Amino acid sequence: MHRLLKIAMLSMLIGVVGTSHAQDQHKVDSLFNCLQSCGEDSTYINCYLQLSGEFLFNNPDSAFSFARHSFQRAQESKDTASMAECYNVFGIVHTIQGKYLGGLENFQESLNWYRLLNDKRGIASIVNNIGVIYGYMDNYSESIKHYRESFEISMDLEDFEGAALNLFNIATDFLEVNQFDSARTYTAQLDAFQNTHGQFIHCGPVKGELFLHDNQLDSAWYWFDEGQAASLEDEDYHQYTACLVGKVEVALRQMDFPQASALLDETERLSRENQFNETLLEVFELRSQLYEAVQQYDKAFLAKDQYLDLKQQLDSINNFQRVSELNARYESEKRERELAEVTAQMAASEANKKARDRVYLVIGVSILLIIVMLIGSLIRKKRTNRLLNTQNLQITQQRQNILASINYAKKIQNSILIPEERIRQFLPESFVYFQPKDIVSGDFYWFEEIDNKLILATVDCTGHGVPGAFMSLIANDKLNKVVHEKGILEPSEVLTQVHREIVNSLNQEHGTDNSQDGMDMSLCVIDRSDRSIAFAGAQNPIFLVRDNQVEEIKADNLSLGGTVLSQKLNGSFRFSTKKLYFEEGTALFMFTDGYIDQFGGEQNKKLNKSLFKNLILNTCQESFDKAKNSLDSYFATWRGDNPQIDDVLIIGARL
Repeated sequence: MHRLLKIAMLSMLIGVVGTSHAQDQHKVDSLFNCLQSCGEDSTYINCYLQLSGEFLFNNPDSAFSFARHSFQRAQESKDTASMAECYNVFGIVHTIQGKYLGGLENFQESLNWYRLLNDKRGIASIVNNIGVIYGYMDNYSESIKHYRESFEISMDLEDFEGAALNLFNIATDFLEVNQFDSARTYTAQLDAFQNTHGQFIHCGPVKGELFLHDNQLDSAWYWFDEGQAASLEDEDYHQYTACLVGKVEVALRQMDFPQASALLDETERLSRENQFNETLLEVFELRSQLYEAVQQYDKAFLAKDQYLDLKQQLDSINNFQRVSELNARYESEKRERELAEVTAQMAASEANKKARDRVYLVIGVSILLIIVMLIGSLIRKKRTNRLLNTQNLQITQQRQNILASINYAKKIQNSILIPEERIRQFLPESFVYFQPKDIVSGDFYWFEEIDNKLILATVDCTGHGVPGAFMSLIANDKLNKVVHEKGILEPSEVLTQVHREIVNSLNQEHGTDNSQDGMDMSLCVIDRSDRSIAFAGAQNPIFLVRDNQVEEIKADNLSLGGTVLSQKLNGSFRFSTKKLYFEEGTALFMFTDGYIDQFGGEQNKKLNKSLFKNLILNTCQESFDKAKNSLDSYFATWRGDNPQIDDVLIIGARL
């Protein structure tokens, strides 16, 4: 029931762009014509920003593209007000598509700019939108707090439409947490408010949900129908699909299964056309209930599988937050475990001390008292042992919980790694040898194909295990942002931008802990049209094998992240891009330092780069299908009984 309310809240998102849900085709045509002739930056920026508003709720991908054009020109001309509006559009698009962390990040950027500009109306709108994000993430106390803050600002500005939206969102949040009396109170307050200040928001979905909760099905159907008509007039398909979902629930309760099936078909069609992932999730769940009610259990199981698959996809988008929570929980449980161990030791020590003191006292008094006290001591020891056994059992359970959490983190980390099969679609003779030191890894690889160019990176983050995995998620996110959102493909500039993003995310520039956390990286852009490789590296070199020789292409001697590189970038230092050309059959190898630094062999020393080059040369003499196994077998033999000291990553490809 409550997912419907999230959909309804999303449809009521407003931003400073001031757009309606309905698309004005005449206005769209005029804006495109204006772009053909505009010369000034401000006109160009405004046209693209208004286009993003027209497409926002009907074609989010197009809206994002238009806003990105506007943002790039606004950045160049230092138009901070337009930059703030663009960040708001980015946030709304991410929210519509279920990417809540991306939405929250962009809303926070927008809010920072509006606060810098002291734009109260912009602040009120973005605070409301941040409240919506918290609602989607089930943090309703934060959500309602933001709505109330936005309401106060809107009332000070006499922005009655914004204030009405805040009341609507508060009412829906109380419905989310089953506080129906509070939801009715705010719905009545919203009706009274709009009777005084004008009608801005149709309350059909909220009233429909309240009547649905009271099982007044005819009244619920009426209000969902009213909301559907109003949203259709505005071409607000978010609200329209929300009302359809409400009608499906009414039809299911009335056991009108044909009606429920027809409504679900229409809802699924609109949800797929408009990328309404949350609505589609509700469709699959309700369809499973429908098939179960008519005893079509095979179809019910299929619908449930679709629900679980989509939910897993949406959950994985927000893995950054989950790993953050996992790391915090891991540290907390570790402290609790250590405290429990110390407490158990102190309890055992104290019990033994008391037992000894009592024995000595009994010996001094009489043999009879000695016997009595010995019996008492035995009883106490048994109790102490039971306590210790209980505590040991608790510690074992905590360790199992931590291990389960880390295994789940591995599942999250694996979800960001591109499958080898996808790389082989573009590089048929290739392999990825990935051997984490612990369950999760600080090393990872990244691959993308853009404009017939292959972008391949190997990354070695600070640390390994849970901290390293945490850094790897940050690095992966920043690579996606620099390449996909900013559209940067030049290797040295990619490294520079990733460094700046990491410094900003970890607050290294202004932090007080002198953090130098970061990563080493090698990045290649392979252009098969002219058989070239553009390479830039931070500490990590690459190898090219041709004419039966291994050629090392060195990297710049600095890591990404930390203050050292930031100081150099403020000076004259720049990462270098090396352009290399290759013939057919040339082999490319990218790697981190884990394989080379492993201790082993007869003299128990590091494997070293010279020996590694010979291994690479031998690998090129055989099929790449066997290369991974050969490298793994040699690594195991070399290591022997020594523990693995670092994560290992090697990527090979015959070009």
